[in-house]
Amino acid sequence: MGTKDSSAEPPLPSQKRERSTDTLHLEFFNAAQERKRINLQISIPAQTTEREEKSSSSLFSSSPSEAALVASSRPEEEIMGAPATLLPPPIPGLFFDPSLLIPAEFADAVVKYCLNTYFTSPHVNQIMLFERAPPPSPSSAPSESTPRLNEDDVGSGLPPTLTTLLSTLSEILSVSLPPSVHTLLFPRAPSRARQAIINLYHPGEGITPHVDLLRRFGDGIIGVSFSSGCVMQFVKQERQPEAGKECVDADGNRNAVDSQSSNDQPVYDVYLPERSIIVMTGDARYRWTHGIARRVRDYVFLKGKQDHDGGEWIDRKVRLSITFRWLLPGAEVVGGDNPDLEE
Repeated sequence: MGTKDSSAEPPLPSQKRERSTDTLHLEFFNAAQERKRINLQISIPAQTTEREEKSSSSLFSSSPSEAALVASSRPEEEIMGAPATLLPPPIPGLFFDPSLLIPAEFADAVVKYCLNTYFTSPHVNQIMLFERAPPPSPSSAPSESTPRLNEDDVGSGLPPTLTTLLSTLSEILSVSLPPSVHTLLFPRAPSRARQAIINLYHPGEGITPHVDLLRRFGDGIIGVSFSSGCVMQFVKQERQPEAGKECVDADGNRNAVDSQSSNDQPVYDVYLPERSIIVMTGDARYRWTHGIARRVRDYVFLKGKQDHDGGEWIDRKVRLSITFRWLLPGAEVVGGDNPDLEE
């Protein structure tokens, strides 16, 4: 899907699993001045300075073998519960339509690009990419009649494959999202930069239930599944997590939310097919956790294909997910005195 922006330094992998003592690199593109904090180099595009840092803890399960062991430690019949649904749950601010899919040929191209560019090492399963901050002066910002998406002369700092993906998402979602939500996700003249996080899941891996960091990311999150589907669980929180307190659970998992849900709080299991899109805004972004259980297959209600219990087992394959989020002011500073800014 084209070559990477020549003005952008290569993205730097983060390791979600403790497989080795390999180091972590991170490049953050910002139009403002260079800022440093604790062995982390934040550089302006086209500069080639970098430092190494050990990877931080993360939300993801440790390794495919360990996760599969956990997932298979009990008979699946004891843990499956009711089958997950393909229907969008009644969560305010959550938008999901399983019939709206990324075109198959383009999805294959995105997966091929990401695997060949970012995941050539078996020790890497997460990549974070950062857009350049938009121009501070209104006079230098794109006009209302000039969309910023996928414009090479403006250059977001994201590779062309991802800017094309954003354009594709904007077109697909324009038919289903309320105009105000579509504008939130795809403004003509963005006032903030985006972060794109690319995760590679093997069967048996999952992600701790969490609310995305409140001090780092704004409203409006877009997630796309590639190569495999999975069940994502949504759980309502009795109260909205406070900024800085949604990041570490009892096991030391960053970004996880303390258990606030009583047994009578709503829980929804939603199956996200490959090439599907999910959007979280408002309550869905701030008041509901989302997570993926560590399993090698999912129990899903598929109309016309269910067994006598009402569901069908669907094996997981290697899944690539790409999530786009808006960065809040100061989000380019990672580590130091603000551990809640760590991903």
